[in-house]
Amino acid sequence: MASSGSKAGFIVGRKCKLVWEICSGSFGDIYLAISIIKGEEVAVKLGSHNARHPQLLYKTRLYKILQGGVGIRHITVVWSGKRL
Repeated sequence: MASSGSKAGFIVGRKCKLVWEICSGSFGDIYLAISIIKGEEVAVKLGSHNARHPQLLYKTRLYKILQGGVGIRHITVVWSGKRL
């Protein structure tokens, strides 16, 4: 499903290397990535800093609140920030 504008190979937050785009939607793109530190496969969601209604910071806070809840998969927010 990788698009022609794929960011495969990019390093995100000095933590993960993007492998390929899993899917794309209104609020961002989700990539399969490899953790540089642990070598594990992870999912990375990238959103546009120009988004009219940015969602990623809100979702980051929500994931942290829900962490450990019944029926919630293990979610680790490795990095959240803006690329300058």
